[in-house]
Amino acid sequence: TCFADVLPAVRQRVVDLHLDVDAMTIVYDKGNVSRANQGLVDRAQLHYVTGLTATGQRALVTEANVHLAPVAIPGGDPILAYRTRRTIWRADRTVVVVRSDRLRDGQMRGILQHVARAERWLAGLAETLRRGKQKRTRARIQQDITARLRGRQHLTQVLHVALSGEDPALTLTYRFDREAFDTLARDRLGRVVLITNRHDWSTADIIQAYHGQSHVEAVFGHLKDPVHLALRPQFHWTDQKLHVHVFTCVIAYLLEQLLL
Repeated sequence: TCFADVLPAVRQRVVDLHLDVDAMTIVYDKGNVSRANQGLVDRAQLHYVTGLTATGQRALVTEANVHLAPVAIPGGDPILAYRTRRTIWRADRTVVVVRSDRLRDGQMRGILQHVARAERWLAGLAETLRRGKQKRTRARIQQDITARLRGRQHLTQVLHVALSGEDPALTLTYRFDREAFDTLARDRLGRVVLITNRHDWSTADIIQAYHGQSHVEAVFGHLKDPVHLALRPQFHWTDQKLHVHVFTCVIAYLLEQLLL
């Protein structure tokens, strides 16, 4: 929500330092991306590399699956990717769909964890219905089941639930669809959809720019390390002193980087 405030401030800072705005490329993850925020970037005429949710680009991911090819990354293992150009949100953008096995494995673990928790909850509900102890109506139970499964990492695609019978004699059955899970893992999981207006950059450069966010995350990790730069704990209460404390930690980090 603060993206709209931060973006013009960053741009103005570059201008104030008499740097070339056209030479700058801002990189931000898909948590900051919306049609409105991307519109701000486009109107500011900034170069960018960012990501879109693979769920919102299903047709593109499906197209990419049959065209994935190895891309050599300097200093790293080749990455499977597919590059094209698309008009997205009324602008011409270079699109790179990347398949990450590490991301896929993490997503698979997350889905199975959600499945396990859902199955425990469903087992308890099924037992309650079997003993005839449920006082809610069929419609209310179905509503609770839908709410429980909604929005939890593809859960409704891999876990099938059926509520049969009429009030008060209801029966609940459920099963984990392994075939659907395997198809999901093969065709959808582990995909990262990158967009940029750096049309002249190589595919490797685009991927590396997006991965460059890890360097910023490492900085935050150092700043939050209580035995390193001691951003926390903070024994201050006023905004002014908090700002000075953070500023001091940032200066310490910069000095440390110069010494390395």
